Amino acid sequence: MDSKEVLDSSIRSASYNILLQITFRIITFALNAFIIHYVDVGVLGLLNVRFYLLFSTILFVSREPFRRVCQSCSKRDDWRKVINLVWLTVISTIISACVFSWIWLNVLSWPEGELAEKYRSSVLAISFSCILEFFFEPVYVFSQAFMYIKLRVVIDSLGMLLRVLGMAVTVYLAPQYAVEAGYFGQVGVSILYLCGFWGFFYYEFWRRKKNDEPALPIQSLSGFLPKFSAGEEVLD
Repeated sequence: MDSKEVLDSSIRSASYNILLQITFRIITFALNAFIIHYVDVGVLGLLNVRFYLLFSTILFVSREPFRRVCQSCSKRDDWRKVINLVWLTVISTIISACVFSWIWLNVLSWPEGELAEKYRSSVLAISFSCILEFFFEPVYVFSQAFMYIKLRVVIDSLGMLLRVLGMAVTVYLAPQYAVEAGYFGQVGVSILYLCGFWGFFYYEFWRRKKNDEPALPIQSLSGFLPKFSAGEEVLD
């Protein structure tokens, strides 16, 4: 990409992100205003505070350092080493999920009443969704390096819509299952991200090959898998 294309992509990225954030805030406000009439405030606090904090903490600790390093190396010609580095996050993700799940279950106080019966399964489901999020990380890093902005915007929007619709329908028809809707919704969104990113690049590689378009540094889905050689450094 030349400097003009990079600038245009950056402007589009900023515009999409602003629009996306505004949409998220409006949908979140409308959702909370709706479900507060059908579920207890304690349930809402459990979903929007405890579970969200667990989810964001695991991902930040396990993924953010690697993501910053990989994005700074995204202009390298040797993408195999970058992909190898991304896959090393599997260790930090699993460790972080286990550690913070243990803290949420054994250090922090549990909710009272009926919520206590659902608390353990909820924490484990949220941790599982974090591990699922890891498996599209190589594709995500590659997509951001090559300015696939619309891909992220579309998947983020679909994920929000899936979560909102699932929660809204559940709290309206069966408010006693609001907690289950919260963590099942998060797992569903993680699966959507996983299928969305991998599915898009399966189509993108096929389309470029069919139309004889310039090839990307990675030309097949197998290029997103780790390939280590004995004695080879992961990254220079």
